[in-house]
Amino acid sequence: MTQLVQRFDERCDLSVFDQSSVFYVGVVRGHHALTIAAAVGQRLPAYCTASGKIMLAFLSPERREACLSQPLVRFTEKTITSRAELERQLEGFRQQGYAFDDEEYEAGIRAVAAPILNQDGKVIAAIGMPGPTGRMTLDRIPEIASGLKEAAKEISRWMGWTA
Repeated sequence: MTQLVQRFDERCDLSVFDQSSVFYVGVVRGHHALTIAAAVGQRLPAYCTASGKIMLAFLSPERREACLSQPLVRFTEKTITSRAELERQLEGFRQQGYAFDDEEYEAGIRAVAAPILNQDGKVIAAIGMPGPTGRMTLDRIPEIASGLKEAAKEISRWMGWTA
């Protein structure tokens, strides 16, 4: 995570899926004065965060249904509250191997995340990088996503996953 922070000069976090929420278990902060304040131990809704979306994307359909059976609360004007639209987005994230959110939980913040797999190939965590929209521009997302996917693949290998 420290290498990702050094490479992209943004904060990096590690989270797990817990009761339909993202639970942050690790954070490495960057050097910017303007930074994202999510902290270890904090929970955020999965459906409107990059880390949560990548974990939702790889859940079994039954488990995803249970997680998304409650109304999707709007946090910003960009929060996806349509179940059908969210499902389409999750399918795309499964295909590309990373997820992002575009000011969906908090206005002015974008984030990108990649899945970490265990020895059975199941998603057990996500590594993410949030940032202010001024620095986390849409054209920067693919480069950051590539770096996160590389790191997630390496961590997954440490967890026993082989592909």
